[in-house]
Amino acid sequence: MKQFRVMVLSVCLAAPFFLCFAASAQDAPESVDLNALVCKDIMRLTGEDRSIALAALHGFALGKKGQTQYVASDLSRISDEYTEYCLDHPQEKALEAFVKLTQ
Repeated sequence: MKQFRVMVLSVCLAAPFFLCFAASAQDAPESVDLNALVCKDIMRLTGEDRSIALAALHGFALGKKGQTQYVASDLSRISDEYTEYCLDHPQEKALEAFVKLTQ
């Protein structure tokens, strides 16, 4: 009987650790390397995922120029130009294409 209690106590104490580990493995965010993406990868994204990718590209370009200010309509225009460019050049590196358009 004492061994059974020890086993039950051990399981009860260990369970939260296993559950936390399993949850953290599932909730781990996916890392994306902008240098590894080609235009086609960006164009395959939809909705919020594409918006986030474009925002990351805009942030990279602004940071590269040392700028902290932006005009939303300019960013929107650049996003549209980038989309058209990527549709015509699907195998080009996504980051290189964006930097080229924002210089």
